[in-house]
Amino acid sequence: MHRYVSVSLLVFLLIAGCGDDSKRLKESELERAAVMQKIELAEAAGGLVLMVGGDTLTSDEIINSQALVDGKVISPKDQFKPIALALDLESFKKRVRDPLEQIVMDHISNIVLYQYAKRQAGKNVDEGLKQAAESEYRRFTLGFGGDQAKADEALKERGLDRKSYMEQAKRDLLIRSYVTTKLPDNKAITHRELLDCYEQMKDQDFARPARIRFRLIDIQPAKLTGIDPNQDPQQLA
Repeated sequence: MHRYVSVSLLVFLLIAGCGDDSKRLKESELERAAVMQKIELAEAAGGLVLMVGGDTLTSDEIINSQALVDGKVISPKDQFKPIALALDLESFKKRVRDPLEQIVMDHISNIVLYQYAKRQAGKNVDEGLKQAAESEYRRFTLGFGGDQAKADEALKERGLDRKSYMEQAKRDLLIRSYVTTKLPDNKAITHRELLDCYEQMKDQDFARPARIRFRLIDIQPAKLTGIDPNQDPQQLA
């Protein structure tokens, strides 16, 4: 449940695949441009926060969030702690910059997708989401034999309580529903469509820089000049 949709998936969904529908592409570009204009840093109690379309994203939310890393659920705080203990500050910054930037962008993508999905769903979606989130919490509790105290303790270890878990469940459920409607159907892909898609993405996704460069030095014995006539040109070459 608590996974964030990557930026690449967000862009893929908004563009709606590798088709050549220029109108749809233009609309998606305008949508993304409008979204990016809504992301800004703002002053708040305790420091700076990111404002994403009116929603607040704090540093605490980022470092304490849960994500699936190498098959286990872990927060960035726990993920980066051993690195911080092993490196000096500047080395630590360089080491975690890229993964931390991806985590932040995943949070932003999650917020943007939720806002967009909610606009598409309309005002009447709230009650349905509430019921679905309650069902999700009951399902989570069943994993602890129906013991709510144990379930709540497990949530506490994740930095959540029952209310925040259900709010997160609402977001995840709505995003999942929206993403499902945007995924391509199971119709057959033609060879031409496959080639067109490959042509669009090959330079970015399939190009590999050369690691070895071969050179050929072509020495022609018959064209050697200024050599001792008693020497064998072939041997000299």
